[in-house]
Amino acid sequence: MKVRVLGCYGGELPGYRTTCFLVNNNVMIDAGAATAALPLKDQVKIDAILLTHSHLDHVRDLGFLADNVFGKREGPVRVWALPETIRSVKAHILNNTIWPDFTQLPDAEHPVMSFHELREGIPVEVEGLAVTAIKVNHLVPAAGYIVKNQTAGFAFSGDTGPTEALWKAAAAVDALRAVFLELSLPDRLAELAELTRHLTPASALKELIKLNRPDLPVYFFHMKPQYLKEIVNEVDSDPRFHVTEQGDHIEI
Repeated sequence: MKVRVLGCYGGELPGYRTTCFLVNNNVMIDAGAATAALPLKDQVKIDAILLTHSHLDHVRDLGFLADNVFGKREGPVRVWALPETIRSVKAHILNNTIWPDFTQLPDAEHPVMSFHELREGIPVEVEGLAVTAIKVNHLVPAAGYIVKNQTAGFAFSGDTGPTEALWKAAAAVDALRAVFLELSLPDRLAELAELTRHLTPASALKELIKLNRPDLPVYFFHMKPQYLKEIVNEVDSDPRFHVTEQGDHIEI
């Protein structure tokens, strides 16, 4: 699998885009930077989006993407997420008040975008990938993902504080080749991280101990850009740890 980092931050400043990862050129995990990072010809190729949760920095480009590819695709962009996430997006974004409901445009039989529910722990096939949603510990219902093809797989935490089920599921995947783990705040803001259910460098290390796979590369993402230098300085110098940057291409 090929993973391209379109956006990897937990906030926005000039030059810093919010969370969005592109897998094999046609599947996105979260939609925080779809239209800012990709030219139109590549936006049209997006067949599926896996949403981790409903917070703005992860869903913000759903509406713009639908608007951009309108009339340029034969089928809908399929959005996969927990039922609670789908309800939130429909109620608060694609609601014909904040933005048009592209699940009904140009009509209900030929929508630009369609939504598909994921059930925790039940694998589904998404564009040739086996995808399993695992609930994690965040302020709103949120999922991490186990994503596999025939030869390899990776775990993607989404936004989370200390959690358990994701690591149990990931540990059971023999073909696991990488971990993408959120890392939002520096250690001095551990109390804020606990309150908002995010991770710091110290708490991220504790999460990786639960997985007990010291052989795996770990790609940190969701750093708050105003704290980025501080976070990077606190990340352990272990060569398997990588702080992601926009434009990174990762082979799984």
